[in-house]
Amino acid sequence: MLQMTASGNSRIFDIAPWIRAMCCGAPLQIEKTHFFAFFEKAEIRCLGCGKPIELWKTSLREITENFMFNQAFSLVSARTTVFSLWLKPSQSAQYTLSDYGVPEDAKILYVNYTPCGNLWPIELHGNVPTMRGSRQTMHLWPVPPRNGDVPKDTEVSVMVTWVPHSQFDDSWKNLVAAFEAYASSDYQSSIVPANVAVESTLGITLNGYLSQFVSRERIDTFLKDAATYSHQLNVLVPVIAKLTGVTELDAHIRGLLNTLRDMRNKVAHHGSLEKPLEKERCAELLCASVFGFQYTLYLRTKLGLAT
Repeated sequence: MLQMTASGNSRIFDIAPWIRAMCCGAPLQIEKTHFFAFFEKAEIRCLGCGKPIELWKTSLREITENFMFNQAFSLVSARTTVFSLWLKPSQSAQYTLSDYGVPEDAKILYVNYTPCGNLWPIELHGNVPTMRGSRQTMHLWPVPPRNGDVPKDTEVSVMVTWVPHSQFDDSWKNLVAAFEAYASSDYQSSIVPANVAVESTLGITLNGYLSQFVSRERIDTFLKDAATYSHQLNVLVPVIAKLTGVTELDAHIRGLLNTLRDMRNKVAHHGSLEKPLEKERCAELLCASVFGFQYTLYLRTKLGLAT
């Protein structure tokens, strides 16, 4: 069931990350346990109609369509808070997100205003619009109707999508940054952080596992100079999975991660890709990045490492 809670004020809603089932459109509150089930080829059933959910296809569709320009963020565990406020003619209004349950250190990914009346909310800013700073407190100005109608008090629904700061490590920040670039249609800029998110997490995981057998100094040298990311992904991880009885990463996803790595190298070494990256292809690579990141967490769990 989708977690959607209301505070004492019934006009404030906190919505957990969710995706729509392809079978009937019912919401599925997406959690790491669903990814773990996918890796183990366990069945995930729709809570609406009971049919099996194909997690990869469903996740890819959500990223590709990115409904309302923010649905893709659910794949990086973003939550959404919805509340309402009132605008009065010729009077500025302000709100502070922490008053509506959004943590002060949360990263704000998306804000949407939907007025139910004839005043239109416009965000005010200082004299340097590009210096956004913190989005915790926002000031709004009501733009009156242009058709000559009398301005009336207007209720505005505010939808804010955000990620808790407590979820962040450097790898997770990169994954979120990749999705921010994608949501802004800056597809090439998503490549490097998407790759870093998986590569860095996998390196940390392998370092932790191998340290049971070899000194950290030798492991650091081995992973840096010999078994670099490509060898880690394509050789070390499958071997460790086989030896420990852990389910291997799906070959299709691993192939996409290899493509992502190749593109990362082209951007890093040449400054850009040979040709513009299409939205659909970028969505597929970002989906692989999410599944690769989650597989690393799955592998850590199975190997008895801290998560």
